[in-house]
Amino acid sequence: MIDLETLGDSQNSAIVQIGACYFNRITGRIGDTLSLYIDIEDSLKYGEITPSTIQWWLQQSKKAQDSVFGKDKYKHTLNDALLIFQGWVGEESQELKIWCHAPF
Repeated sequence: MIDLETLGDSQNSAIVQIGACYFNRITGRIGDTLSLYIDIEDSLKYGEITPSTIQWWLQQSKKAQDSVFGKDKYKHTLNDALLIFQGWVGEESQELKIWCHAPF
């Protein structure tokens, strides 16, 4: 499963976090997990912000905001985060089935 936290609601949105896990959809067992935080300024070189999404984030709890934007999080460049993600997925990526609920 892949979960992206973004600053927009379209396919060209700036990505601020990549979360992923292996799971068995039959048993519900969760395997290896990955969580990568991305530097917003770097992500904006490649993606855009949607004002309504920023407003949505501002309405979320402090805990939710800190879970994505907290200053204690190490922030990767987008390129580095994607390379780490690619390495985490590994060679068997051609055999994987990806689950994600985002429409983009």
